Amino acid sequence: MSSLDGDVPLAGDIVEVRLDRTSRPPDWLERCQAIEARGKPVLLTARLRSEGGEWPEDDEGRLKIYEAGLAALSAVDVELSSVICATVAKQAERLGRICVVSHHDFEKTPPLAELVSIVQEARQNGAVAKVAT
Repeated sequence: MSSLDGDVPLAGDIVEVRLDRTSRPPDWLERCQAIEARGKPVLLTARLRSEGGEWPEDDEGRLKIYEAGLAALSAVDVELSSVICATVAKQAERLGRICVVSHHDFEKTPPLAELVSIVQEARQNGAVAKVAT
């Protein structure tokens, strides 16, 4: 979704808001809540540059974004490699929210045993494991 505008048609079952790919308007959370009010759960993502995203700030700033999202939205997606992964996942569990724990490897698809290990580690941290290779 390239816009957080309220008049964008909403297709699909869930809306992923890639906050790292927006201008991060001051009312981003209210716009996400408006999407949820229209009947679509929001998956909030602020993807690190090292994982294919455009998040330019440190993890302390990202943690604040995730905390705000978890207090008000249905789900978040955080990288397994991130130092804030366990904190975000625990908060999601405590609040009854969905946490997707993701791993990205844009150079290769690891061997099956490594993929299984990545998924197991991600599942220990969050409700949903996602691997992109």
